[in-house]
Amino acid sequence: MENSPARESPGRARRIARWLLIALSILGLLLAAAWVALRRAYPPQRLAAMLAQSVSAATGRAFRIDGELTLHLRPRLTIEATQVALANAEWGTAPDMLRARHVGFEIDLGDLLSGTVRIRSIDIEGGELRLESDGSGRYNWRLSAPAGAGPAKAVPRISLDRLAATDA
Repeated sequence: MENSPARESPGRARRIARWLLIALSILGLLLAAAWVALRRAYPPQRLAAMLAQSVSAATGRAFRIDGELTLHLRPRLTIEATQVALANAEWGTAPDMLRARHVGFEIDLGDLLSGTVRIRSIDIEGGELRLESDGSGRYNWRLSAPAGAGPAKAVPRISLDRLAATDA
């Protein structure tokens, strides 16, 4: 008796499906392990400090996140921070130029990987923006990196789809 292709096909299909399921399970476990390792290497407090340092270096003003910072990767990169503040100019009338109770950014990951920063949305809740002039041509919204910060880096292309402010 010969083995017909019809008899081998169901057994072979089951073996392929089983190996595919095993491969997908291993991939899922590897991704979960990578996520846990990333969260341990970069806990929210460390990311908040790194972000504050980067913004401070880019603007020449102290930036701080006094509340919590959270990140989510599904379906887009979402960054949320509470109790955010950007320092005012030295001559300003208040210590902070910008304060917000909550700020949320939603960023497109695909565009980010291709070198473009596409911000899907920025949501600001409880924001206060103090715009001032000293009367001699200086404005507190003109930000610059501190002197001696080194050569300016190329700025990536940035687009913003939506900006919303509530209780501002």
